[in-house]
Amino acid sequence: MKKVQFNFILNLIAFYLLILLIATGLLMEFVLLPGSRGGHGLSMLGWTRHDWGDLHFYFSVGFISVMLLHVILHWAWIRAVFSRFLSAKSAVVMGCILVSSLLFIASPFLIPVQQGIVEEENFAGLGRRGGGRAEQPINRRAGEIPQFKGYMTLADIEAASGVPVQIILQTLDLPADAPVGERIGPLLRSHNLEMEALRAAVYNLMNVEPPAEH
Repeated sequence: MKKVQFNFILNLIAFYLLILLIATGLLMEFVLLPGSRGGHGLSMLGWTRHDWGDLHFYFSVGFISVMLLHVILHWAWIRAVFSRFLSAKSAVVMGCILVSSLLFIASPFLIPVQQGIVEEENFAGLGRRGGGRAEQPINRRAGEIPQFKGYMTLADIEAASGVPVQIILQTLDLPADAPVGERIGPLLRSHNLEMEALRAAVYNLMNVEPPAEH
């Protein structure tokens, strides 16, 4: 294969990877909204927002790899251009550009990650795909343990407990696309579950003891 043909194919691959990056980014930003913005249970072509996010990541890795290969293949040309316009300083400038580029790429792994607290609720230890017990209890005033009833919706239970709907669904092995605006009682019965199973699971995720029966 001639060099011109190879460069054309490489550029075409880079172009389509960039288009796919833009498309999946727009999809996650405006169509498959995160749960905090009312996107619980949304999917497209059977893929959830997290699945499309994984694909977006793979597209970005592919795009970076193609661009890196592009730079390697055209390194002589790049050096010639810098040498022409920057003369003796070109090596220093190219070194600075290379180091700064590597720092930008590595920055997600270098910047410390902080655990955020949303509305006085702490879910440290709850993975995006898994369940588990919260490492610390939710900050509540004494005696404010919520009660869960069959007439409540998943959205009501999330608002009362602070436990994300998707975590509840995963813990109870319920469909990820379960409607959040319908009563929880019929949903549980359709999957041969009792309200006690939901209460036990949610209280466990909240890391609180179930309220005493009256």
